[in-house]
Amino acid sequence: MAKLGSGKLNTEKKHAGLNTDEVQASAFSPTGDLLATASAEGVIRTFNTTNWNVTRKIKSTSQTRGLLFSFDGRWLVASAAGRVDVYDASTLDKGPYNVFDETAKAASQPATGFSADGQWLVTTYDKVVRLLSTHTQKWTAPILHKGDIERVAISPDGKYVLTRTERRTQRAVLIRPTMDRVWETSTGKEVAWRSLEDEDNNKSSASRPPVESRREEDDFPPAKEGGPSELLSVADMWKSVSLKKEDEVASPDGLWKAEKVGQIIKLKEASHGETLSELAHDGDIWDLAFSPDSRWLITASADHTARVWALKPNDMIDEACARLTRNLKQEEEWKQYMRGKPFRKTCPNLP
Repeated sequence: MAKLGSGKLNTEKKHAGLNTDEVQASAFSPTGDLLATASAEGVIRTFNTTNWNVTRKIKSTSQTRGLLFSFDGRWLVASAAGRVDVYDASTLDKGPYNVFDETAKAASQPATGFSADGQWLVTTYDKVVRLLSTHTQKWTAPILHKGDIERVAISPDGKYVLTRTERRTQRAVLIRPTMDRVWETSTGKEVAWRSLEDEDNNKSSASRPPVESRREEDDFPPAKEGGPSELLSVADMWKSVSLKKEDEVASPDGLWKAEKVGQIIKLKEASHGETLSELAHDGDIWDLAFSPDSRWLITASADHTARVWALKPNDMIDEACARLTRNLKQEEEWKQYMRGKPFRKTCPNLP
């Protein structure tokens, strides 16, 4: 495989050296015309992917650790320590925000994702779920849980949200079973629930503590299920919202997989998983993303750079030509390296 080319995105200059701080997050817009990056200094930038010039730059309220475009490309969501901010993607004007935790740097990063129809921004933090309507730009009431949230799904009509909380045991004693709960999106009111204790015990059994020894944080429903049975019967078919960003991501065309391991990106052929190239930074890699057309791979690193790696042959050729000063000499080099092939300029713009 040919060596992949890279360009370094900088605060001011196209393909110039370093940002003033670590680059912690990156994302392509759905159409691929914009790239967004966020640095540890709290600066969010957008780039025009035609020429990689900076189109907008703002100083965010706090250190952004995650970026996400809405499906229609209208909104850019920035997640930071204990908060979520929403910006107009084209102007970076600030829109609605939600603060989960006031302790700033001590807080963790909320998880974010959009419902399948793009009508809801779903955010989770600790044991809290909050939804933002992309139509009204208003947040719903917080939905509170006693267990860690492992799944969120929205009903097709947007009226309900399903949440699943994890099972918890302590020394073979069941503290709380896996629970499915259905809530009204408009009010945050619980309307149905279902305990998956029997399914849990099929995998690993645990004993229930007696009622008198249960604690306030234990989560045992009054019955195995409650609320409208017809609602529970269809809730499993609701499409889950993708909230977790993995260390390995697949390209949209299905040809590539990229895995971040320390300061290295392992670029693999998706069909068999073989590593074809290792793309190196000079610091740990915090984020990576493929462009929607699978043409580019963006990597954000602690070495103060966001690098764009070419994945298509024509872009690799352009990158190689940009680094050269001339073509092969016809009588000497071409005959030596390209035996039997008719001479042509590999880089048309070079002598």
